[in-house]
Amino acid sequence: MKRKIFICDVEADYSYRLMEAVNGMISSPFEVRAFTSSDILESCLENEVPDILLISPAFLTDQIEKRGIGDIFILTEGKDRKYAENHHVVYKYQKAEDVIREIIRQYEQDHAGTDTMNFGRQAEVIGVYSPLHRIGKTTFALAIGQELGRDRKVLYLNLESCSGFPALLNRECDVDLSDLLYYARQDASLLALKLPAVTQTIHTLDYVPPARITSDLMEITSEEWHYLLSQIEGSGAYDTIIIDFGEGVQGLLTLLARCDKIYMPVAGDFISQGKICQYEEMLDALDYPEILDKTEKVALPVSEKVGEDSLYIGEFLWGPLTGFARSLLAGNGRS
Repeated sequence: MKRKIFICDVEADYSYRLMEAVNGMISSPFEVRAFTSSDILESCLENEVPDILLISPAFLTDQIEKRGIGDIFILTEGKDRKYAENHHVVYKYQKAEDVIREIIRQYEQDHAGTDTMNFGRQAEVIGVYSPLHRIGKTTFALAIGQELGRDRKVLYLNLESCSGFPALLNRECDVDLSDLLYYARQDASLLALKLPAVTQTIHTLDYVPPARITSDLMEITSEEWHYLLSQIEGSGAYDTIIIDFGEGVQGLLTLLARCDKIYMPVAGDFISQGKICQYEEMLDALDYPEILDKTEKVALPVSEKVGEDSLYIGEFLWGPLTGFARSLLAGNGRS
């Protein structure tokens, strides 16, 4: 459920700019309204009370304070702290994202341990993994994402050491998955603001450009992966997260175990079957039965597996794999 924020400041332009900044957050966890006078605000408060109020001192009245508003933040123009005893104080003339960060951080402190902390819904996590190589895994993961993206918000994450995305897309990226992890480490409250700066789009699917430096990817700990996923899942930004797993990920099995569903592309030849058998025996020996329970083996259309390296990333939208992905998802009750 979105939290309601009311902004009421003597500078109308400021109120509207701040409102636009909050609304610019991807799938913002807030519903924001801007007001230009205390009279209009008080009239609105008769029928609707916000979770957070950002207000100029000149507009703060006794009637407004008695409305039972959850958190009141006074927008100050200097170092005046006289309102700090009864309300939160935030300096208005700073970057909009810094204002939002202060609000989120204080709100988290005020409501720690309560269900009000759940700003967004928990996203479904779909894993795509196979112990086999050159099986069409990435193309399949993208096709699944495109199909799901027709009627929901979907984010694709590629955790392979060498994804080939820059060449495949013919698109260079200034920021990538490593940068997103850096933002999450620095301040989780800013993730919803920073995610749009890192995310790009292929047709109906959002994706974070994979890490360009293999060593960066390999140095990311299992705990950091789980932390990042938890932040994205709970942000409300996406309905579904698709993770295209590679072999070099720390804590691979623990990450697979947290997925709601796992698709495993397979092949029927003798060597491939031997590798799959060894993988399943390993899961059994390491006591990961839940991974096996969540895994669905998929034999991809042969035409998509041959020459995948020459397949332009948009062509699968109209190829055999599109229909295959659609039928697969329909069979799982996702159509």
